[in-house]
Amino acid sequence: DKSEYLKSQNFVAPETATEKILTKIWSEVLKVEPIGTNSDFFELGGHSLLATKVVSRVRKTFKVDIPLRVLFKMSTIGDMAMYLDAVEKARVDAHALNDDLQSGRQEMDI
Repeated sequence: DKSEYLKSQNFVAPETATEKILTKIWSEVLKVEPIGTNSDFFELGGHSLLATKVVSRVRKTFKVDIPLRVLFKMSTIGDMAMYLDAVEKARVDAHALNDDLQSGRQEMDI
């Protein structure tokens, strides 16, 4: 029973923007509230079809192409948020590096 599961968890409210967005997505898909950062997708009633919906919404919302297996390996809000934040940081770092490389090439052309 989902309500028993929620009672048994030490509820930790989402704090970061990523955690809050993920919580909203999971709540809409699973039709469960509240969901904390340590809530497990599968223990809340999630299964492979719902996982597909969640991953699809995460891809659209965060504009990142994550494989479905990420949700199976990182099945809590906290874990998935850390993963998405790391992906975003890598993307920002890659863009900054690319900008630096482009800037260096332009200086060499002068």
